[in-house]
Amino acid sequence: MRILNHALITILSIVFILHPTTAQASSCPKKFSAHQISETEMKKIMKDAKTNPNIHVNTNVNLNMNMVGSKEDAILVFAIVGLIVVIAWIPYAIKYLYDLGNGDEYCPWYRLSFRHKQVMDSSKDFSAQRESTFSGVQLGIASLKRDYSGLGLAFEIGGHKIKDTIDSNEKTYSGTYLLVGPSIAIGGPDTQVYSVDLLGGTSTDSNIDFLAEAAFNWNINLNPNAREVAPTINLSFGASYIRLEQDEGIASMIDEYSLFFGIGFGFNF
Repeated sequence: MRILNHALITILSIVFILHPTTAQASSCPKKFSAHQISETEMKKIMKDAKTNPNIHVNTNVNLNMNMVGSKEDAILVFAIVGLIVVIAWIPYAIKYLYDLGNGDEYCPWYRLSFRHKQVMDSSKDFSAQRESTFSGVQLGIASLKRDYSGLGLAFEIGGHKIKDTIDSNEKTYSGTYLLVGPSIAIGGPDTQVYSVDLLGGTSTDSNIDFLAEAAFNWNINLNPNAREVAPTINLSFGASYIRLEQDEGIASMIDEYSLFFGIGFGFNF
């Protein structure tokens, strides 16, 4: 999305420069074909503009365009993950609670991942920017029993650094974060695992009021023949929600919703 915005701004800049109506003569308007004007041609146009009062060159190009951030995409990810949790996780949980009353067992298995996540900038204003990184350990729990094998929970703890910048003003939020929430896992400890997590929590930084994450994860099993512990690589894509205690100043120029990508390694056991 941000790459597309930069491309659009570049294209508009070229169109403004090459547009034939920016140069007019008394006899007949000069028309330029759609090609890049060379430095020599530009100098000649500027010289003509100074010596001939009938020629006017407009060099003021207004690029007052706001960057279209990833807020809408991030909200969509939260909506999709939330719908999956409501449709899949809640029926699993109801069935498990019913079976638990009859003495049934959960039979858990675990996936442990060390993850690093880079949050994409989602600014309301062109001059505002947010750089966020989250690095932590996530523990996912699922069941070996087929009746509710997808039912799981996820816990994540780690450190974060969030830096908001607008013009020359900068504000940094750093601390330890904790996220907890429901997880839907497809697969087992000896196979590839696809999971959907909807997590919420907070940070030790007093400026942060609430954190949330909606993520799609892929745990790649590097040793399907492992007997007890299988090494894995983890890839994540999702959306984050960062709500600050105050929404004034720099914070008012940054969207609370952003997309993120994550990578890590870990173990199924």
